[in-house]
Amino acid sequence: MWLEKQIIPEVKLNIKDAVLTWPASTVAVLTGDSRVFPISHSWMVRHYLGQKRVRIIDCAVCYDNMTLVDELLRLGVDVDSALLSIDIRRAFTPYQILEAIHDVATNARMGIDVYYLLAPFKQFFDGDVATDEATYLLHILNERLVALSRAGIPVLVVERSAYNHTAFHQAYHQLKLLAKPLWEIIHVREAKGLSSVLRTTTQGESNGTHHRTLHKPNGVGGGKIEKIPQSTAQGRPSLVR
Repeated sequence: MWLEKQIIPEVKLNIKDAVLTWPASTVAVLTGDSRVFPISHSWMVRHYLGQKRVRIIDCAVCYDNMTLVDELLRLGVDVDSALLSIDIRRAFTPYQILEAIHDVATNARMGIDVYYLLAPFKQFFDGDVATDEATYLLHILNERLVALSRAGIPVLVVERSAYNHTAFHQAYHQLKLLAKPLWEIIHVREAKGLSSVLRTTTQGESNGTHHRTLHKPNGVGGGKIEKIPQSTAQGRPSLVR
């Protein structure tokens, strides 16, 4: 299967620039632990600087304005102008999420808009949603994302790689199959110790690409690394500095 990739030596590509390899004409996926959300904010800034109109569909309060502002300030970008050009839509029920994705198909401006879909699965796993209903609605979600990809509408889905719900594994598998490309935070054992890296996989490739180290726990190993702290209840995760 194309998802089973041999690890190749990591390349010296900054994590924040990894999104620039995406032609923004497909449905792409960034997945892993909670660090995917601050990474996505940095990528939003990259798209803004690339003259794209960033449109965010926030499904689980994952958009953090201060994280975005921090990155804009770090790069010396005018914050007010950037925030005025970035659209945010909240969708906190499965039906609101499906409606928002339906609207993407009718409102997207080709070559201009780039959509970020933040944590769409979470609301389908709410206790008020029956398992059968969640499975059915997730199937519709997948169908709509497939339609967007075929239409060449760029959507970057940012989602966690684990939920404790019966319907998760099938939905996650379908999402990964759809992704072109797929970025994953994975843990690999190297000569210097256990590391977390951002792996890029594109359908049809014979190998995945490992970007620079994200985090090396407990000081294991040496060398220059770019740390992204795990998110905690006491604060929001930080962007790579």
